[in-house]
Amino acid sequence: MLDNKRAQIGETMTWVIATIAIIVILILSIFIVSFTKDESKEFKTYRNSDLLAVKSLSGYLLTQDEDGTNIYNQLIIDESLNDFNGNLASQIFKRFYKKDYLHAVWLGFDFEGVKIRKNDYFGSRPSDVRGGDISWKFVSFISEEIYFLNKDKYLRLLLMEK
Repeated sequence: MLDNKRAQIGETMTWVIATIAIIVILILSIFIVSFTKDESKEFKTYRNSDLLAVKSLSGYLLTQDEDGTNIYNQLIIDESLNDFNGNLASQIFKRFYKKDYLHAVWLGFDFEGVKIRKNDYFGSRPSDVRGGDISWKFVSFISEEIYFLNKDKYLRLLLMEK
């Protein structure tokens, strides 16, 4: 009977020491990873789309004014932002997306071949983006376009991170 207890004590001690060793190794690896700084920026991932922004843009375009005309139809007819839809867009997109996209939040009409795109509600289109591509400054951005009947002119929501 003594031999059986000694075997159990030895086996238990082995597992206790092994468990303690595993816990120490895990704690050390967590500390090492948390204290190392990521100097490499090439592994930083960027989003290509923001689902919430797409849904917000869709909801914005379906919003109706007092006359019952939705913003999508207003933009097709006027081909520019007016008081109602411009102020509403400014309230929606600047308020909800300014904290996530510190560099720029811009909504307006985009034309092929026109350098300066400006409106009264969002100002000039940020110059860090040229032709839908990232310029030499490595700025991450999300761009959602709504094409109307004219394929050369479209509504663009531009969200830029630093």
